[in-house]
Amino acid sequence: MRLSTIATRISFILPTSTVLSWIPQRTSPKINRLQSCRSQRLSVLHSTPPPATSTSASADDSSISMGTLASDFRIAISSSVDTLSWSLYPLNGMPAKDALSTPPLGDAAASWTITCQPTESKSLGVEVSNSDATVSLEKDLITVLQIVLFQSFLKEHPASNEEWHVGIDENHSLKVSDILAGDGVETLFSSLKDNTSSVEWVDMVTGSGKVLGRVPRPLVHKYNLLHRGIGMFVTKDKAMVEDSQYAFPPLYTHQRTATKRIFPSLYDMFVGGVSLAGESSDLTARREVAEELGLSLALECPEALSDPILDCLVCTHLNRCFVTLYSYTMNTEKETVSWQEEEVAWGDFVAYPIIAAAADLSIKRLEKQKSWPGIYPAIQSDLNGVAPKDISYENGDWNQWDFVPDGLLVWEAWLLQLQNKI
Repeated sequence: MRLSTIATRISFILPTSTVLSWIPQRTSPKINRLQSCRSQRLSVLHSTPPPATSTSASADDSSISMGTLASDFRIAISSSVDTLSWSLYPLNGMPAKDALSTPPLGDAAASWTITCQPTESKSLGVEVSNSDATVSLEKDLITVLQIVLFQSFLKEHPASNEEWHVGIDENHSLKVSDILAGDGVETLFSSLKDNTSSVEWVDMVTGSGKVLGRVPRPLVHKYNLLHRGIGMFVTKDKAMVEDSQYAFPPLYTHQRTATKRIFPSLYDMFVGGVSLAGESSDLTARREVAEELGLSLALECPEALSDPILDCLVCTHLNRCFVTLYSYTMNTEKETVSWQEEEVAWGDFVAYPIIAAAADLSIKRLEKQKSWPGIYPAIQSDLNGVAPKDISYENGDWNQWDFVPDGLLVWEAWLLQLQNKI
């Protein structure tokens, strides 16, 4: 069901349930270590010369840090002492990253506005208004955004909201303090998902990685909500960063199985995954490399994982993710790769120059097809698709490897950092 227009203001009525289930969102400490996107380099939000060091978010880049993405909309976020508003602007074909970096146009230009604020009776309402009847918005998406906005408001007003009430129906309401004491977010989403207790929960975030609220993972993918994730180089015995310099050792590269729902049979030079709600990025990285490649030492050996190398914003028609890049050094004396058969069809450690040249060619093919999701003209390494004559790889026709677009966008951010263009 899609709504083309609704009344000027509609109060948010929460779904009825006898069980409250909201665990207050924990904010990952590493997500606070951000730096804003620099001019003309929209794919990279921050990079740090090796080894990576922590930085803080820039207050100047309000378009990135105070905005997010959902479905076909860019969302500008504004707040006051007791009000939090989301203004929805249709993308209208504009690339999501470009739209996210565009300064807000003001409420008058927004097709939809969602606002959360207390009323005189100490009730907390989330209301929706539509100023353009020609721009439709799915009813369920409205509900998702209302619930996330509600969470975000409570995060920004932690001290003064516990005596406020939230209406469940015309005759019943709950104190915010009662919701905070339980698992109320699951209750709020119960009308959209039959069994929220069994699904994974993912943080919806701004363009700078700030957590807004948690959402059932199926809804994150259904509406292409901006969320957190990681990418990771995997090397063996030799770290990617040594003595504050990049070492460029062989990288573990794998081919996805033909049965994968997204990007079947394509290659990837990264191990990647989605961060669960409240999960720090480094824990996501350790968990993913243990799950995908069987390198369980990652869970026990902190020094095997690098500090964050960079953060980048990946936006495709299937995925919008604030990605933190790491490197993991496998200890070949203590562990071996054992991949999940349903996830990986083939994998091997491949010389870095071969990966760089193969990625160049894969990007060129996408550019020729006009389907490259990154910066134009498409980026290339110094090799420009040609491997050095003294380096070869016999196990496969590497110059025909097509890499997953999401991974190539992280690779683009990596090359930009190497080329000092960010």
